[in-house]
Amino acid sequence: MKVALITGISSGIGYDLANYLVSKDFIVYGLSRRQVEIKGVKSICCDIKNIQQIRDAFKFISEEVNHLDVLINNAGMGIAGSILDSDYEDIENIFDTNVFGTIRICKEFMPLLQPKAKIINIGSVAGDFSIPYQGFYSMSKSSIDKLGECLNIELKNRKIRVTTILPGDTKTSFTENRKIVIKDQTTSEVVSKSINRMAKDEQNGASPRKVSKVIYRVIKRKRPPVRVAVGFSYKLLLFLQRLLPRFLVIKIIGMIYAKN
Repeated sequence: MKVALITGISSGIGYDLANYLVSKDFIVYGLSRRQVEIKGVKSICCDIKNIQQIRDAFKFISEEVNHLDVLINNAGMGIAGSILDSDYEDIENIFDTNVFGTIRICKEFMPLLQPKAKIINIGSVAGDFSIPYQGFYSMSKSSIDKLGECLNIELKNRKIRVTTILPGDTKTSFTENRKIVIKDQTTSEVVSKSINRMAKDEQNGASPRKVSKVIYRVIKRKRPPVRVAVGFSYKLLLFLQRLLPRFLVIKIIGMIYAKN
């Protein structure tokens, strides 16, 4: 049986993916800040911002299995609001979780990754498009994309493949858990409209199962691609934005998400 480790299994994509991989006969270990009851999943309390908790989780898992076939970095968080209104603590928190948390997991669990193992990082279409009032989320997911590209080169001799999954709007509790900060009353109306538009799109978006199925197909592939967008419309958007002048792409995004 193949062995998978997934971070952020307490809700959303991580929760669904853990269930889905169990149904595909995987041995699944899951990390999250609170223990989760999922049939067939070994849930471990672990905050990916805490290096000692990560090392404790590694010790526990390595005593039970001698390898991982798949490492899936799914844990993440979001903040919304203008760049100038955002608190430094929140900015540090989102990068510590989304970027440095992923790096910590990759570094600490690398000894369990054998040749032909796969690392799958959950990025976002927002990493390619700078979404106004979600700027730091876009920046963090863009970093995940570049991390995957670098790891693909550096881990080539170990025969470990790295894929970044790029979901678009997905219906999960991520929407309600996103921290919103609005301070500047002169821009509060446009910021609120933009954030509400994002929330509506997400709640009308794809199901987590759609993302899980894409990830499973990547796992099965012998030579998976470096990046995979979820859904035809997002694949088309990513293709078109490479053809259009950058200023035009930015203008269109502004028209969608930052209308006065």
